[in-house]
Amino acid sequence: MNLIETEENYLFNAKMLLTVLLKEHFNKRNNHITPFEQIKLTKLVDRMIEGEIDYLHDDPDCYFELYNQDHLNN
Repeated sequence: MNLIETEENYLFNAKMLLTVLLKEHFNKRNNHITPFEQIKLTKLVDRMIEGEIDYLHDDPDCYFELYNQDHLNN
């Protein structure tokens, strides 16, 4: 697996984790977040991760320079 595929896999897993955590929070009785806000937050996470994936593919050199590719060695 190359660096771009590895990072894309990481971003996908991060999106899944954030989605699960949001849903768990939304299911709590005292969350005080309206259904509209729940949808908006979920879509925000989707757009942010998709934006990162697009940035990764559009300019991988800048992406890895920004995030320091050393983290891929962990």
